[in-house]
Amino acid sequence: MFGLNNTQSQNSLFSKPLTNLIIISSVLSIGFLFIILSVSLYSTYGPLVNLLFLFISILPKCLIKVVPNTCIKNTGEDNRLDTFNVFFSNFFLWFFLGLNVVQLHTGIMNTKCFVLSLIGDVLIYSQIIMFLYTFSNYDHDLLDDEDEYYY
Repeated sequence: MFGLNNTQSQNSLFSKPLTNLIIISSVLSIGFLFIILSVSLYSTYGPLVNLLFLFISILPKCLIKVVPNTCIKNTGEDNRLDTFNVFFSNFFLWFFLGLNVVQLHTGIMNTKCFVLSLIGDVLIYSQIIMFLYTFSNYDHDLLDDEDEYYY
């Protein structure tokens, strides 16, 4: 009754890459708008420093996508690479979220700036992860699926 059959799941809103890209870019722009508003309305540059650590926290997830095509993955060291990826991603993720709290506590930000910055940071981080997750599952060979992309 509540489950999706095959025809509904194939024609859902999130099954097309173009639809995913439009949704991700829309939410990402709202996140950047919150960051810009928190910087400009409250005259502090703390949220921009947080963005630096946000992008550093994404780097291990992006770099680990390159590793399966190298010889390191074939030598059995992938468990160490996965541990490295999880450790540094989570370290910088908690660091940039904690930096918001530290800046609030020290008076660099006020409460409204903190809320705007935190919402913007979470929106940006979630959409970058959603982008990596969504487009890592697709085969990007347009010659095989011409009907799906052009009609």
